[in-house]
Amino acid sequence: MEGGEHLHFGGVDVVELAERFGTPLIVTDEARVRENFRAYKEAFNAFKEEVAVVEDVEICYAVKANWSLAILRILATEGSGADVVSDFELKSAMLAGIPPQKIIFNGNAKSEDELRLAVETGVCVCLDSTDEADALSDVARFSEGERVRVAVRVNPEISVRTHPKIATALKTSKFGIPAEEVFAACSYVERRGLALCGIHCHVGSQIFELSVFREVAEKMLRIASHLQQKFEIDFVDLGGGLGIGYTPSEKKNAPTPKDLAHAFMPAFKSARLKEPVKLILEPGRSIVGNASILLTRVQAVKRAAKNFVAVDAGFNILVRPAMYGAYHEILVANKIDVEPAEEYTIVGPLCESGDIFGERKLPPVERGDILAISDVGAYGFSMSSQYNMRPRCAEVLVNNGRAELVRERETFGDFLRHQIIPPRLLGFPCET
Repeated sequence: MEGGEHLHFGGVDVVELAERFGTPLIVTDEARVRENFRAYKEAFNAFKEEVAVVEDVEICYAVKANWSLAILRILATEGSGADVVSDFELKSAMLAGIPPQKIIFNGNAKSEDELRLAVETGVCVCLDSTDEADALSDVARFSEGERVRVAVRVNPEISVRTHPKIATALKTSKFGIPAEEVFAACSYVERRGLALCGIHCHVGSQIFELSVFREVAEKMLRIASHLQQKFEIDFVDLGGGLGIGYTPSEKKNAPTPKDLAHAFMPAFKSARLKEPVKLILEPGRSIVGNASILLTRVQAVKRAAKNFVAVDAGFNILVRPAMYGAYHEILVANKIDVEPAEEYTIVGPLCESGDIFGERKLPPVERGDILAISDVGAYGFSMSSQYNMRPRCAEVLVNNGRAELVRERETFGDFLRHQIIPPRLLGFPCET
């Protein structure tokens, strides 16, 4: 972020953006998205050259982090694949230009319609259970062409230090097949006529401990080596989860894709695989998290038991602080050079006591000021809602000083578009 009286982001004055497009407003820096993706490509191209058992590396962006078509299109032009968890994510990834052979369909409760779409498009389906293998096999029987490509999701039962709601590989987690049952599950998958081609795991999000990734790689490569005695395992998918810095201290210590590659290195160099494999990674947050900010206008400042700053964005726009207790840096965008003076509690407009972005020491805040909430690119808009009938915000893409609208603000008509009043109710007069 550049300095000056006003905050600049992606070469653009964000206060001018707020005036032009209104607030709340999400602003995404295209250059930063590309830079973050290229950091993975560079790190793992070097990794591939050093590790004999890896024949290729595929970066499959986790669409759940941010499913903006503009961002998906940017990543498609960079050569990214996609990790999707719903039929609409799959359709969006393909609409953006990501080819089906680079798409992994994850998730633990895929519907019959989703499985049918996966078969029709030819993407690789990651199976979470043998029940899902049955469902996919039944759908695939009525299709033409090659056998459906599948992977088996492994639960490696690895504990990580992160928020409990985003730890996904505990023994009690809902995802994956226990490691000791994977060989039998793979045999079952092949008996159902599906084309087994890999194994997958994802242990959680916002992980800073690189030793966790080394442990994951060691365990998954042992499983792959065992499976290769009977099956053709073409790839090992180690998921995503690399943490990013939200707090000032985290920003100083956040691991990089290069750090991740070095963490994987010992496990891969010592792996005893019968045949080389492709390594698949599924980063999401670390690609888009720091690429967006949320602009919100101060509606009121109230001095009571606390100094409350009420803004026009609530947890309908950014739920992470309310849901996870997550921290995001907050700046007064039109007073970027003014020293912090007072402690404020920044709250939204929703009828919930938990609609709080946090407590921060800020410059003197007045009605009409523009606050910038940082690092909202991951799980910001993608987890937004229409609670209290408040519209989801507009989004702007900035690049080299130019701003382009990539999502319009919702209107009242958007709220009504899919609602229907039964005709039988229209004939009754309303009580007065």
